[in-house]
Amino acid sequence: MGFTNSRKPLTLQPEEFHKLEFISKSRTAPYSQVKRASILLRYYRKESINSIAKNELTSRPTVGRCIDKALSEGIMVALRDLPRPGRPPLISNEDKNWVIILACSSPSDFGYGDERWTFSRLTSYIRRHCLEQGYPALQKVSKSVVHKILRAAEIEPHKTRHFSEQKNAGPVAGPTRPSVKYESPGQKICICCGQKKPG
Repeated sequence: MGFTNSRKPLTLQPEEFHKLEFISKSRTAPYSQVKRASILLRYYRKESINSIAKNELTSRPTVGRCIDKALSEGIMVALRDLPRPGRPPLISNEDKNWVIILACSSPSDFGYGDERWTFSRLTSYIRRHCLEQGYPALQKVSKSVVHKILRAAEIEPHKTRHFSEQKNAGPVAGPTRPSVKYESPGQKICICCGQKKPG
């Protein structure tokens, strides 16, 4: 005899369904979000907990926790890792890559009038938009941490005037980092493109 599911069905508004569909097929969203979006879509389509766990290569308790969180607090809460009390959230390579991509972008692409980021403005933008972009660990990121991330990648946004970004057709295995050249008195263009880090 199979397990009886006592949970109530998951009800989705059209925009919520489309958001889950988009995230579940995304090649750039954090892996945990893609996995949870797939779990929620399968449950929405009346798939059993056992079947979801088997198809998503995860455990029943993991599936159950994701569904319970969506039912009690909504899909957006279920999609993200919530910080544990008393423990600061860890900033992942995915979080750092998003910061780097922003730093290589022009502020004018996001509604600002300037061509170059300041660390204060970039940090403020990261804090305001990290949740909606799927990077909750950056909610309280400090300017010094942003500076440290960019310094490790050898990026100085206040020296950048223009960039060209080249995106791969598919996902790249392993961590990535940008290759950057700056427009300074001796150079003309800043190029930012994802490359696989050697080793």
